[in-house]
Amino acid sequence: MLASYLTFQPQTAKLNVELVLDTNFIVSLLDLNTIESTKNCNTLVEVGKRLGYSFTVLHDTVIETQNLLAFKSSNLDKAIIAKNINREDIYNACDRRNLSSVDLDRIADHLEETIMEYGFHIIPHTEQWHGKVRYSKEYSVLRGLRNSDKAAFHD
Repeated sequence: MLASYLTFQPQTAKLNVELVLDTNFIVSLLDLNTIESTKNCNTLVEVGKRLGYSFTVLHDTVIETQNLLAFKSSNLDKAIIAKNINREDIYNACDRRNLSSVDLDRIADHLEETIMEYGFHIIPHTEQWHGKVRYSKEYSVLRGLRNSDKAAFHD
């Protein structure tokens, strides 16, 4: 999708499209994945804004991202091998950017403000969907694929 829009310059197009962003997108946008992932996410946001897309983040995603960053922060000093094995991991990005655990904690603490600075809308209350999710076929399938019920529920 990105490749076809890179040179496209919309002028009057305003589409009624809402993109709901996930944790991995947020992490990549914050330059805590690969450099390429960050560029792709920024390009998608730029093109989407020109096309009139709206960007939404569930509050659950904010919490999940903060928890992920807190976990990575608490294990950053122990992740010597992980920093070098998986270039898509937050540990590798921290090594590349010379970020400390304090820096990760600061990013997590200011995550909501950062998301809003991008012009993204945060949906604060998602409880009305929780019951539907718990009894959905998709949740049942994802529970078998994901490493935890919590991750499957969020997906």
